[in-house]
Amino acid sequence: MTPTFAPDIEALLGGTPLPPPKKGPKLTLRKTDELNDARARAANATAAKAEMQTAKLAGELLEVAAVRAAWTDTAHAIRAGMLAIPGRLTGQGVDAATVRLVDAEVRAALEALSDG
Repeated sequence: MTPTFAPDIEALLGGTPLPPPKKGPKLTLRKTDELNDARARAANATAAKAEMQTAKLAGELLEVAAVRAAWTDTAHAIRAGMLAIPGRLTGQGVDAATVRLVDAEVRAALEALSDG
């Protein structure tokens, strides 16, 4: 059995010559800087993602949808409570004119809040 050697050793031993080395793109200083910048951005993004995941697990971050839902529920509860004031005044013997005035003021305040 004839031993087989690596191509460069074959060439030294008189075998077939080595093929010329393949030439890749020459890295210039600018391309090297761009590559380093890209690697740095990738590393920073990975670190930022890990920090956000850690903060979320620690309960320091909230989902936007959850916060929005909680505020919507709170706003509805406040609105319902404010609109119930005139009815509660009626049950306490307050005259109808005053109840209508309070009702109008409550509705005006709620309308102003919804526009702002």
